[in-house]
Amino acid sequence: PPCHSTELQLTGETKLLAGPGWEGDVTLDDITPGTRVLAWYNSQETGNSSQLTPYQVMVFPSTYRGWLTADENGVQLNGTALELTGAQAPFSLDGEWMLPLRPVAEALGYEVLWNPDAPELVELSRDGVSFCRLDLNTGSVTDSVNGSFTATPVQVTDGVTFLTCSDTLALFGLKYAG
Repeated sequence: PPCHSTELQLTGETKLLAGPGWEGDVTLDDITPGTRVLAWYNSQETGNSSQLTPYQVMVFPSTYRGWLTADENGVQLNGTALELTGAQAPFSLDGEWMLPLRPVAEALGYEVLWNPDAPELVELSRDGVSFCRLDLNTGSVTDSVNGSFTATPVQVTDGVTFLTCSDTLALFGLKYAG
């Protein structure tokens, strides 16, 4: 999704502060794409610069589980490329990336269950607890964490279920960093 971003150049001199609700000390490793921060920098850097060197940054707790990027070369989750087969390669449909459900879900620790007696339903679970059900015919997602929504379009090609990047982000509580 298109968005405006500013690149922060953090140095050893940059003071890192924990925002309200943060537990423990803040490190540079805690700042990943999509992390909410409040930065203080000198006023001469406030022009149209897209690169700023703040002297202080406050980091806020995130409500998302990780960050994802996708393009014609593949899918990365938290900076690690997912191993995809040829049939699982992401593709663009009407300007949005279609991502394979199983590799993303499994990289996040979910089990993908498919019952041949109910081939239109896919269930995701973790540690034996159901997380959500996806109806491949309607795109209806019944999600025990984020509520229900309709994923559109859902596409099944060569036995691989694809969701839009937007629906994948919403389903798993991820941010896009591409």
